[in-house]
Order: sequence, then C-alpha cells, then structure tokens
Amino acid sequence: MNLEKRFKALAGLARAERPPDVDVSARVLEILAGDHRQVMFVSEKPWAWLAAVSSAAAVLAVAFTIVAYNVWADPLSEISQAVAWVMQ
Repeated sequence: MNLEKRFKALAGLARAERPPDVDVSARVLEILAGDHRQVMFVSEKPWAWLAAVSSAAAVLAVAFTIVAYNVWADPLSEISQAVAWVMQ
C-alpha cells in the first residue's frame, strides 16, 4: 500500500510539472533558410557510381525478366487454351 501511495504522489508531481518555455523557431528558420550543401568526399564518389551502375543493371534485369516472362508464358497459355477447347 505504501508503494501505491508513493506512485500516486510521484504521478501527481509529474502532472504538476510544466515544461520550460523555449522558443526554437528562430533557430529552425535559420537552418531552413540557410544554404547547407553537403560536400561529397572523394571516398564517397566510387560508392555513388557503384549505386548508379547497380540501379541501371537492376532496371535492365527487370526489363529482361518481363520480356522473358511474356515470351516463355505464351506457350503455356496456348496449351491451356487448347485443353479448354478439347474439354468443351
């Protein structure tokens, strides 16, 4: 019971506490209005090129996969249509 009273007293103190008045809007606006460009270091450039080449390879792989699926799936649809015709 004593622990419950302590907890209620602590909760009451927490409810009574008010946050400090802090105005950060001027600093935020200064950061947003400023021109902060990140400089790419020499060690990051090969990784950027690798990411670009990997993205291009992924696009080519997806395009090839779509074309290959359409070409390879077509005979299956012809077989299923023939089977459906025979079943009628």
